[in-house]
Amino acid sequence: PVLSFRIEGVWYKLTPADYLVMAQEVCTLAMHEGDYRTRDGMPFWIMGDTFLRSHYVAFDLDAMSIGIALSR
Repeated sequence: PVLSFRIEGVWYKLTPADYLVMAQEVCTLAMHEGDYRTRDGMPFWIMGDTFLRSHYVAFDLDAMSIGIALSR
């Protein structure tokens, strides 16, 4: 299925082509749960390049902000 993530109130979608990888004829999830928890006890998920396959991310260190857009 398509996975949807809400980051700062904006929804981002990942298709199976974005989040699954085939290794030795086994289909594997290309994300994993981190070792940390949010304030409400929910696990952090590390998406890394799995998310970056379909989204462009710009880091503005001066403004301490991140911009996210769907890649073409």
